[in-house]
Amino acid sequence: AGASVLYASGEESVEQLASRAERLGVNAEGVMVYSATRLEAILAAVVRERPAALVVDSIQTVFLEDATGSPGSTSQVRECATALLHAAKTAGMPVFIIGHVTKSGDIAGPRVLEHIVDVVLYMEGDADRAVRVLRGHKNRYGSVDEVGVFEMADSGLKPVPSPSALFMGERVLTADVSSAPTVTVQGSRPFMLEVQALCSERFSPEQGAPPTPAVRTAVGVKPE
Repeated sequence: AGASVLYASGEESVEQLASRAERLGVNAEGVMVYSATRLEAILAAVVRERPAALVVDSIQTVFLEDATGSPGSTSQVRECATALLHAAKTAGMPVFIIGHVTKSGDIAGPRVLEHIVDVVLYMEGDADRAVRVLRGHKNRYGSVDEVGVFEMADSGLKPVPSPSALFMGERVLTADVSSAPTVTVQGSRPFMLEVQALCSERFSPEQGAPPTPAVRTAVGVKPE
C-alpha cells in the first residue's frame, strides 16, 4: 500500500489483462488490477489499498449509481470525472483517466472533462501502420510542444529515437512515382517525411465513358 499502482479496468477482465501482461513480459510487481465498472467500488478500493496512483480504463465504462444516464453518457462522464478529481485531491495521488475519442478525434463525452483534468494527451495512429504519436493537447504544468513517437513491437510500444530515419527508411525512388522529401515540425521536433503524388487517368466522353468530376484525396496530410 502507498507504493503501488491500482489499475481499475472496466474494459477487460483480470484474466485478460494478466494474459496480455504475460505475453508482453510486463513486470507486474507493484501493480494491482481491479476489474469493476461501478465507481463507488473503485473508490472504496482506493481507500482500502491506498495506492500511489490510480489508472481508470476507461471513463466511458465506469458509472456512479447516484448519477443519471447510462455509462458513457454526458452526465455520467462528468460526474465520474468530478468524483475522481475529489478522490485525487483527498488522497493526494495522481489519477490517469483513459478515454475514447470520437471519429473526429475529440474526447468522447462533454468538453468539461478536459477542463477538469490537468493534462490531456492524445495517442494517435493509423490502423495500417505500427507508428503511434503521443501529442500534448493541454498541460497546466508546462508546454504542449513536445511530441513522442512510438512503434508497436511484439513487447509493446517502444520509443522511436529517430522518427525521421523511420519515416524515410522505406523510401524507394522509382521513375513512375512522384515523391519529394520535406520537413515538418510537430511541437518542437522537426520530422523528415516523404510526400507522394499518385495520379490515375480519367476516361473522356470521346472514349465512350460518361464525364466524371476530378477527385482529389489526401492520406496522412491535410488537403489544404
